[in-house]
Amino acid sequence: MNSVSLITLGLVFSGSISFGQLNQSSSPRTLRTLWQDEGLPSLDIYGAIPHCAIGGGAGFGVFAKPFTLEQFSPVTKLQLRFGADFYCLQNLHKNLGTVPLVAPQTGDAKVKINQNNYGFNVVARFLISTDNGKLTPYLDVFTGLRGYSSNLIITPIQYQSGYESSSSTNLSSTAHWNYGATIGLMYSLNSWAIINTGIMYATTNQFGEMVNVSTAKVEGGTVITENQSTPKNAIVFKVGFTFLIKKGTGGCSERGSTNYGFGGIISSGGCQSGGALRSNHVSISIRPSK
Repeated sequence: MNSVSLITLGLVFSGSISFGQLNQSSSPRTLRTLWQDEGLPSLDIYGAIPHCAIGGGAGFGVFAKPFTLEQFSPVTKLQLRFGADFYCLQNLHKNLGTVPLVAPQTGDAKVKINQNNYGFNVVARFLISTDNGKLTPYLDVFTGLRGYSSNLIITPIQYQSGYESSSSTNLSSTAHWNYGATIGLMYSLNSWAIINTGIMYATTNQFGEMVNVSTAKVEGGTVITENQSTPKNAIVFKVGFTFLIKKGTGGCSERGSTNYGFGGIISSGGCQSGGALRSNHVSISIRPSK
C-alpha cells in the first residue's frame, strides 16, 4: 500500500476516534436541528479515490452558514451553503527499477515515477433535509482550478556525501479551469458525528500536456517517457466526515472542555535540513506526444 493511501486511511481513522471522545452529556439533537436552527458552518475531511487510476488521496472543504431556501421548496427543507474545497490525489505510480546515476555521481539509484492531481474549487452546496433528520442528500456545483504534475523520485542505493538521500525531479506541471458537480449523501450518527459520501464529476474545455506514467520505461540506462494530453473528464469517489463548527470561548468548546483540531504533513522527496545538499540525477528523455 503506498504512502498516499496510508495518509487517506489515517485521516478517516483519526476522525472516527475524535468523534468517539465527544461530550455525551449534551441533549441529542438531529442534524437538521443544528443546521437550520443554529446555522452552523461546517468542515469536510475526506479520503478520495480517482476512477480508473491506481492511488488515492485526501481533501477538505469549508462551508459557511446556510441560506434557507424554503420558499423555493415548500415540501422539503432546502438549504444553500457557499464554500471552498481542496484535494490532492496520486493517480498513478510506477517503479522503473535501477538506473545509473549521472556523473559526477557514481553507482545506481532506484527510480520511480508518479502522477499527481490536485484541485481547488469554489462550491455552492444545496442540501435537502429529510423528516427524520438522519439522511441529508446534497448537490455541489463548483468551478475552479485543476492541475496535474509528474515527478521522478531518485533514491541512490548507497548514500553519497553531499547529496540528498532521495530527490524529486518535476517532469511536467500543468493547470487549467474546470467545473462540475458532486452528488452526495450525509448520514448523522448523532448530534455531531456525520458520515459524508459523494461522487464528484469534473470536466474542462482546456487542455495541457503531462508525462505519461504508464508508458515510462528504462532503455540503455536512460529513463524514457512521452507526453500526453490531460484528460477532459474526471470522476472521484469521496468518503469522510463532516464536522459542525461551533466557536468556543476561552479555548474551550461551549459544549464541554474538549477542543478539536486536525492537521497533517505530506512530504515527498528531497527533504533536507542544515547545509545545502545537491540533488541526485539520472539520464531522462521526454518525447513529444503522438
